[in-house]
Amino acid sequence: VITIWASIFLLVVQLMKIDVAIVLVTIVGFYFMGTSFIWGNTLSKALQCFPEHKGAASAIRSLCLIASFAIGASLGSVFNHESLFETALFMLVMSVIAYAIHGKLILK
Repeated sequence: VITIWASIFLLVVQLMKIDVAIVLVTIVGFYFMGTSFIWGNTLSKALQCFPEHKGAASAIRSLCLIASFAIGASLGSVFNHESLFETALFMLVMSVIAYAIHGKLILK
């Protein structure tokens, strides 16, 4: 939920043309804080699912992390570098997707 609100705030700040560095850094900091709550739990969940293959589960999780970084960097090169609007929109979409997936996993 923190990531969704941070993404929305970043969109609003970009629409209002506020380019104050401390504001942008604070919003992005909250976004990353929200993602840390998601990624921090994935390791324990992955290790619980495969108790006899904990090393493989940890390696696959690391592979997913590195792949998401690579995909994010590749997509980031496509976005406009004059404004953070496209990046904020992408962050919002990814936050909503992560929240939806997390909600479905909790309900199981």
